[in-house]
Amino acid sequence: MSNAKKLKLNKHLRDVIGALQKGHWFELCNSSKPCIEGRYACSEGFGIRVMHRTILKLQREGILTKRQVQYYGISWLRYELTDTGRALDVSHS
Repeated sequence: MSNAKKLKLNKHLRDVIGALQKGHWFELCNSSKPCIEGRYACSEGFGIRVMHRTILKLQREGILTKRQVQYYGISWLRYELTDTGRALDVSHS
């Protein structure tokens, strides 16, 4: 992919993309309840704290997308790789 060479991905971004390519996931609580708004959840073994600016950078580059999911009436945003993100080779960067 020619556009992939133009991306400036630091080690943290490469680690996040690599983990998502391996099937891991993360979610942010999107509820309006102040006691749980902004809570973070991830799959077991993910082990990477993803900050808001990291999410924005990956979305801006077209690597990450989000979808709303509901658990027991609580709204969460699940972040997943786009086709572009799945196609990136981050193993040698």
